[in-house]
Amino acid sequence: MRSLGLLIFVSLSVAACAEDTVASSGRSSGGGGGGGTAAENCLDGVDNDLDGSIDCADSDCGAAGACQGFSDTGVQDTGTTDTGVQDTGVQDTGSTDTGVQDTGNPDTGPQPQPENCIDGLDNDLDGRADCADSDCAAAGACQTGPEICGNNFDDDRNGVADCADSACVNIDPCIGENCFDGVDNDRDGFTDCADALCLGLNECVFYREFNIVVESVAYDTSYGWDPFGGAPDPLVQVFVNGALVLDTGYYDSLYSVSMNDSVTVYLSPSDTIGIAAYDYDSGSTNEVAFPLTTYSISAEFVGVSLTSENSIATVNWSIRYP
Repeated sequence: MRSLGLLIFVSLSVAACAEDTVASSGRSSGGGGGGGTAAENCLDGVDNDLDGSIDCADSDCGAAGACQGFSDTGVQDTGTTDTGVQDTGVQDTGSTDTGVQDTGNPDTGPQPQPENCIDGLDNDLDGRADCADSDCAAAGACQTGPEICGNNFDDDRNGVADCADSACVNIDPCIGENCFDGVDNDRDGFTDCADALCLGLNECVFYREFNIVVESVAYDTSYGWDPFGGAPDPLVQVFVNGALVLDTGYYDSLYSVSMNDSVTVYLSPSDTIGIAAYDYDSGSTNEVAFPLTTYSISAEFVGVSLTSENSIATVNWSIRYP
């Protein structure tokens, strides 16, 4: 029995080898003379029959058991469609590759929002803000109408709002303060001349009492004041509407003197003030140092030092609140 089993095993092995060696039609399978080509050996990696195809790539091996499951290119058929892309071993996440590494963080840049038609911003990022955006065409705030004076909005869309708009001239609250009607027109808590807008007006400065002050005089030292030689005797007089209101009296033998003599008078903006300076001479006519000069007063005169002068005398004086 042992000899029979060995004989069967050897017979099967020889049959398998014979199956994987295929004779080409018309070719000699013998190894002897005649110069014929060899049959293709489908497992030795050699083009035995010299037809340009090796092993399972050779059509002669199509029926060989060792070539079952291979395509005609000699590559084992796996049942998977070859895409031509090398498998990198990286798991496919199902995301389209954009060439930018995905950090997993959402985009934090500005995102378009619905346009807010009154906030001065381009909310929807279309390059136009508020009423310039077509999205706001029907918004109430974007409807053109007459200017409403005092709502902090350019209602008529002319580029200026409220009191800056010519449409609001002489319309409350843009009328300003009327300084003589007894009404607080601009509603700032001050009426007429008490309002800062009226302080510079003559009508609001005057109609009250003031002090006219002769502050100082200075006479030219090279001028021959006294026929007997020596310094002059300065004297200054003040007139209101031509009437004498102040005589300082004379100061004996002085070229300059600080006087600070004053008189309280009621002044209106239509009044005039006259200033004159002399060299007093006892028992004779006073010599004129600065001839009587008359001034029409205005608000600019009040509270500042004023100077009346010529080549030989200078008088410093002022109009001040008592």
